[in-house]
Amino acid sequence: YEYDQLDYYLIHFIFHGRGIFTINNETYQLGAGDGFFIPPYTKNNYFPLASDPWSYRWIGVKGSKAAQLFEKAGLGKHSYVYHPQDSNSLIQRFAKCYDYFYKEELLGAIGVFYEIINQLSIDFNNNSFKKMAVTEHYVTDAVDFIKKNYSDPGLTIENVADYLQVDRTYLSRLFTKYIAISPKQYLIQFRVANA
Repeated sequence: YEYDQLDYYLIHFIFHGRGIFTINNETYQLGAGDGFFIPPYTKNNYFPLASDPWSYRWIGVKGSKAAQLFEKAGLGKHSYVYHPQDSNSLIQRFAKCYDYFYKEELLGAIGVFYEIINQLSIDFNNNSFKKMAVTEHYVTDAVDFIKKNYSDPGLTIENVADYLQVDRTYLSRLFTKYIAISPKQYLIQFRVANA
């Protein structure tokens, strides 16, 4: 089916099987332990695979702070799929949210929804930290390499980039981002300081 564009946010979590999710002309094949997110007024389409049809739970959310909540969880403008680190916990929370809603205990359902967003936010922040740590690692390794080899008159930034197995322009961007100078400037300043 191609679903009507809705005026609220939808978050889905797959607990069994597989299916296809398409949004804004991007297509994902998803399975148990994956989730997907649909913002309001967004063209989308999703369906189960006939060979292993999925089962999922979903929550619809509307409100003035909804976009901010989902952004904290890493879901938003260009991020429509998520892969939680602890899928069993998320399965239980989606089920608990449904149970509260079914019993018309809406505050309980909202509370569990916030637990879901909190879990996804922690996952998102941990993943962002890991990505940031990898890029910072390039800079610290480059600095260590420069400190050990600065006295070699043939040392160039190309040598440093080769040692790290990264592109020289990428390394320059990382230096500028994390220590506000280029690797070449850093090498010159370090040589002057140790002259």
